[in-house]
Amino acid sequence: MTLAKILVADDEEDIRTFTTRVLTHEGHTVTLAEDGEQAIGLMNENDYDLIVLDIMMPNKNGLEVVQYMKKDERLQKVPIFLFSASGPINNLTIEVKEMVDYYIRKP
Repeated sequence: MTLAKILVADDEEDIRTFTTRVLTHEGHTVTLAEDGEQAIGLMNENDYDLIVLDIMMPNKNGLEVVQYMKKDERLQKVPIFLFSASGPINNLTIEVKEMVDYYIRKP
């Protein structure tokens, strides 16, 4: 039984592989995107229960994807987990903190 359909967008292959292993082991279905543009394309074609985004990605970064999601009525309520290697959540603006549901610091 599949628990959730999750989109993971990260430009680092190792992070995508690790995240996929963990989530599929727990019974989730995972779709992968290598950048923000690909993530937006997949979101427009599919429905997801959760979006996991890296902040720093080529083409469109994670914050641009979050802003896109918040403007799209169909995507506004989808939970967002934000990945970052750039520092603690204190470094994010209040606006960004309010738009995402959870912040995950990369190792």
